[in-house]
Amino acid sequence: MKTMHIVKLLCVALLAASPQLHAQTAITPQRDITIIDLGNEKVSMLYTHIDKNNAHPIDTVTFFLSNPSGAAQHIPYQINGRFEPILQLRSGADCAMTGFRAFKAGNRMRVVYAQRDGNWADKRRVTFTVMDLKKNSDEQLDTPPLYFQELTKVTTQASYCDVNTALDTEAGLYRMGK
Repeated sequence: MKTMHIVKLLCVALLAASPQLHAQTAITPQRDITIIDLGNEKVSMLYTHIDKNNAHPIDTVTFFLSNPSGAAQHIPYQINGRFEPILQLRSGADCAMTGFRAFKAGNRMRVVYAQRDGNWADKRRVTFTVMDLKKNSDEQLDTPPLYFQELTKVTTQASYCDVNTALDTEAGLYRMGK
């Protein structure tokens, strides 16, 4: 009994000492615009749907900062050295070939974009592009003031038809704190 009490205390102490591990929160897109409070600013996620009148719609995800005195500030994704304005999410009756997850921990935010090659019903390895929200505080040329910086690409060992299954099954590959 005494050993169990000590183990519980150690677990509580470990969780308190590593806030990024237990403070990560998944962000689920709402109907269209989702406001994400990062403490020092509020980021908006716009989730849209393109119905192509077939089994293969396209959803899009983009982020922005509202600007009460003008145009919103778009927050692009840095993928393969380029800034992309949107993530396209392609799915069909069989499987999703692209997908995403968004997380926050305190004032930090992470987006993971999942992609696989092949045809709709194929099982292939999935590549996760892991990106964290970053301020361009050095004011680097050709770099937006706020963007999702590509940190790494990770490819699953297993093959999946649906990238959303890969995102759920292989979450340890991209969680915040890694």
